[in-house]
Amino acid sequence: MKRAARGIGFLVVVLGVLGLAAPAALPGWGAHLITSGGLYVIAVVRVVIGVVLMEAAKKARMPKTLRVCGVVAIVAGLTTPLLGVAGAHAILESWLAARPLVVRGFALLTVGLGFLIVHAAGDGPRR
Repeated sequence: MKRAARGIGFLVVVLGVLGLAAPAALPGWGAHLITSGGLYVIAVVRVVIGVVLMEAAKKARMPKTLRVCGVVAIVAGLTTPLLGVAGAHAILESWLAARPLVVRGFALLTVGLGFLIVHAAGDGPRR
């Protein structure tokens, strides 16, 4: 599970780097997923990511951090269908209207979160 959690962390880093490199393109890639069925797929993926992070926390270097990230992902997954297609489109429109500097700022935070997950999912503390 720790390998899967590190893989998730690396994917988060890659998404953040893509956001840094092409801030206008990243929201457009997600626009194709905003359908009623797509929101359920996104919800399931978020819940699975949360469960993987929670399971990996048992033998991780920073178990509390992974548990918090896992809980946040699960809650995000469970609330995604409640958002609805119209709400998701509204959020997407606000991202498309944001300045590139704002998008890059969030992308930089995403890179940091990804590296935090990778580090937290490492082996336990060294003695």
